[in-house]
Amino acid sequence: MKILILKLSSFGDIIHCLPVLSNLKNNFPSAKIDWLVSESFSELLENHPQINKLYKLPKKPLEWPKVLQELKQTNFDIVLEMQGLIKTSLMAKYIKPKKIIGVIPFRERIAELLIDHKIQSNKIHIIERLASVLEHFGVKDPNLNDFGLAQINPKSKEKTIICAPESRWQSKNWQYWPEFIRELIKNFPEFKIVLLGSESDNQTNNHKQIIDLRGKTKLKDLPEIIAQAVLIIGSDSGLIHLASAYHEKTLGIYGPTNPARTGPWNGDYLWLNLECSPCHKRKCPLKGENNLKCLKEISLDLALKKVKEILC
Repeated sequence: MKILILKLSSFGDIIHCLPVLSNLKNNFPSAKIDWLVSESFSELLENHPQINKLYKLPKKPLEWPKVLQELKQTNFDIVLEMQGLIKTSLMAKYIKPKKIIGVIPFRERIAELLIDHKIQSNKIHIIERLASVLEHFGVKDPNLNDFGLAQINPKSKEKTIICAPESRWQSKNWQYWPEFIRELIKNFPEFKIVLLGSESDNQTNNHKQIIDLRGKTKLKDLPEIIAQAVLIIGSDSGLIHLASAYHEKTLGIYGPTNPARTGPWNGDYLWLNLECSPCHKRKCPLKGENNLKCLKEISLDLALKKVKEILC
């Protein structure tokens, strides 16, 4: 059986799809399971022990036909369309497998017209929802804690807390990160605070306890860094989901998204469940003093209390 998992992006969404791969491989060890992923996120899946072949979709659309033609010639039995977009469903159709399977509702509903076999799912958490595709293969009671990742066993856990202050969504950016990091330094003087992300604003990196690795790490470096820490704190972002997949202690700070849907699978979170949230908007639609209210009301004291509960 030849299967292609079509999940291009993004960081966290790819992590959420890994239990599908793992459960398929564990139940059908002779199956050849390939994966099509965006080149930007391919480092997450390189050398994954359960992927037969990793196909990388180039950043430039003009270069897509070469990859898609190679996939077409592979003669897949099944394509699992796990992205739910018009463009990815068209890709699945072009590849011409014997069957295209997807879990609906799709993000872009019109794309469902291109799917041969639709699995309706009312599961809330995205990991459970994506894993509904396993029903087609007769996999009952899948192990959703198995992400198929090679565990990294550090010699010892260092006294390190990782903070990932940034998010691509303006509405996910907690306003109190600089103050919070200073409070962590004050309350945990024996700990190093490692900052991860793609950018450095130089607001919090001038203290001897801080190791600022923002913009200095590659995706493939993250598992080893995560494995050294006793706690990883961040917004609803890929880093939190990667840490959770490695069964590390995590704390997500949530505002516009619902942790019941995208919370860390094996971790903790702070979310106030206000009337205005979850709104799932990239930019807060509220103005004035209510702007980003869902995050503003997560106070420093509340966050520090939660950290102490987890670590103590």
